[in-house]
Amino acid sequence: MKLWKGFYSRIFAFTFCFMLGTVIAILIIKTPDKLKIVIKEPVENKQVSKAYPSPEHIVSLITHPEPIIRRGIYQELFLRPKKDNIYYDYQRDIEYPERADNVKLEYIKLDKISETAVIKFVHLGNPSAIILQKQINGWVVIDCLSSWGKSFDKNLDSWLQTVSLIEPNVYEILVREVTTDASSYHSQLSILKLINNQLKKVGELPELVVKQHPNKKKDWADIKNLTVTTYQKPNSSNPNFLLNIKQEIIYYIGEVPEYIYWSDIDNSWHTAKQHWHNRAYKVLEVIDQKEVVLQWSSEKQYFVKK
Repeated sequence: MKLWKGFYSRIFAFTFCFMLGTVIAILIIKTPDKLKIVIKEPVENKQVSKAYPSPEHIVSLITHPEPIIRRGIYQELFLRPKKDNIYYDYQRDIEYPERADNVKLEYIKLDKISETAVIKFVHLGNPSAIILQKQINGWVVIDCLSSWGKSFDKNLDSWLQTVSLIEPNVYEILVREVTTDASSYHSQLSILKLINNQLKKVGELPELVVKQHPNKKKDWADIKNLTVTTYQKPNSSNPNFLLNIKQEIIYYIGEVPEYIYWSDIDNSWHTAKQHWHNRAYKVLEVIDQKEVVLQWSSEKQYFVKK
């Protein structure tokens, strides 16, 4: 008897809750304006860019003998929110941040209006760059670039170049970017131009593509398809690139070359191997050779194939 009493009470509670929920749902559907819930969009926390007294001031901070000073400027420059084009190994560098090495400061006009500067340096064995613009309150960092994970070229000048391509006395930045794996290698120059106080990509210059050649020979790993693109730099009167593209089948010979670098962490020289694509090779066959023109489009603000 007690069992049936409990059963009826549960049936009554279930029926009551079901009917109450149904009534509330009908009221919501028929009167949406009265029950409308206003959800405010989150306001983005816009950060004001810090201004520095001069590019030389930043150079003094990244080369400062005190680790705590270098740690502070690295956090400001490399760990900014929403910044994904530069890698900073904070965990490795937190206790004794390595000093910037081979620093080069260049004052150069990246547009017709503002005064700009480029600081190039090597940090943790990788080329990096800081792009600055002079504003009312001082020098502001508008972009930071790094070759970490992108380039195996340790030469600072060839990794990042400043060249005048479109207008007289106004310069663009060429940055070498690399993607690679165990059997392929692709490098190109990205053309960056300062537009409306922002550094934007306005073109690509292919350089080197190495791919595995499909063959069943015993030494198949050393036989590759190689595409090399060379170009003539344009000038302000004719802002076009003439690209010469050559495709070959090559055979890699010899060992991977080495390079020497200095580390501030232990104050000593180190030896490391270069990337495998730097091995010496001989050409087995020339597959194709052609010319392509890249033309500057004022309308698109981009270099396009002609």
